[in-house]
Amino acid sequence: MPSSVPIPGGIPWTPIPPDFHICDQTYGQNLRLSDCFAAIESLPTGEGIMLYSVNGADSEPWNFPSYKTYGSCTVSIEMAGPVEGSLYRIAPSTIRGLAGWVWEQCIIGKGIGGFITYGMSSFIDPIVGSTVSRFPEMDLPNNAQFITVSLTGPLKRLSSPGNTDPAIPEVVSQKLEDAAGQSPRGSSQWQKFDTTSQVWKLTSQSMQRGSGIPWWSKTISSNPDEMTYECDATLGSPAEADCAQIEWNQLGPWSISPPSDMVSVGPGKVQFLHSNSCVLAISATLTTILTWAQIRAAVTALMSTCIQTPLQTSKGGRAYYSPPVTFPAIIPRDLGRSRLSLDRRQATPSALNALPLHANITMFAQKERWVGEREEAGSCTWEAIVRGRDVDGC
Repeated sequence: MPSSVPIPGGIPWTPIPPDFHICDQTYGQNLRLSDCFAAIESLPTGEGIMLYSVNGADSEPWNFPSYKTYGSCTVSIEMAGPVEGSLYRIAPSTIRGLAGWVWEQCIIGKGIGGFITYGMSSFIDPIVGSTVSRFPEMDLPNNAQFITVSLTGPLKRLSSPGNTDPAIPEVVSQKLEDAAGQSPRGSSQWQKFDTTSQVWKLTSQSMQRGSGIPWWSKTISSNPDEMTYECDATLGSPAEADCAQIEWNQLGPWSISPPSDMVSVGPGKVQFLHSNSCVLAISATLTTILTWAQIRAAVTALMSTCIQTPLQTSKGGRAYYSPPVTFPAIIPRDLGRSRLSLDRRQATPSALNALPLHANITMFAQKERWVGEREEAGSCTWEAIVRGRDVDGC
């Protein structure tokens, strides 16, 4: 950068990983250097830590979100993350330095908008630093939120990029991948980190910058040759502990009584696994043979996406191979003679390729007294799922 160009906001704040910055035309084009300079210079000054109210009644400048516009440029300071706190502590000089970094990286010589994150480790570190094997079993702390400082066009005030930019779940995925690399390969902790890393990577790949959908509440839809994991409130809210009993005690190799190596499902033939409030249904539109390794890989990812996460309210969910087929697949009855499908992808099942085409896994809340697997196929709960109704009506 030429020495003749002054830097607004004082000394730029260089991001320390996992914090990072992004420059992208989605956040604005042809932003004037002088306008962004003036917008940053209008921010409050001060070296001392200040207490900011988050979405509160306090007036600016001590309230987040905060916006300053000058000409073609808006500087935005916004909270992000799945945990909503009421207060945030930061020095005004730090905010100015963060804005100065984006100005230096994105405005000078480029004239495009961008953002920088600050404090992402507040929710990543408690997760990857945990000794608990199940991810994520613990609740995130109240300070598990971070801020983004953005420079955008005045008409480009998008939802907080910390909540909606695909780069965020990509960073989360990378940190979990790093954590998996530091765990004994094949261990339960390695499997949790590795599987959940793939889930967040799928989330990132399925997002579009500027879409406005928070990354932690987005249905994970993958490419046509990969898996889809989707959460659905109409499937109820099965208890995590009950679903974990199915995952750990009925899906081998941790099973107390390991099932046979394979299970056959198809039209009119659904495999149900049950533990108190949680039921797992394995079904298919065509007669299909699945290995328990395939089922376990899909269930682990489904639980990480819909059940075992503080990033959203626990709810039931589905796992299936994209593109989606008619679901749920206990019927249709007009398929004629069923045929066998044994997919070669069984060899190395993972969250990305767990199930073959035609197969579906549904995890849902049991709303009636459990009588037995045979009776479950005719229950109100399963009938509601088949017909796309809310199980709470049972």
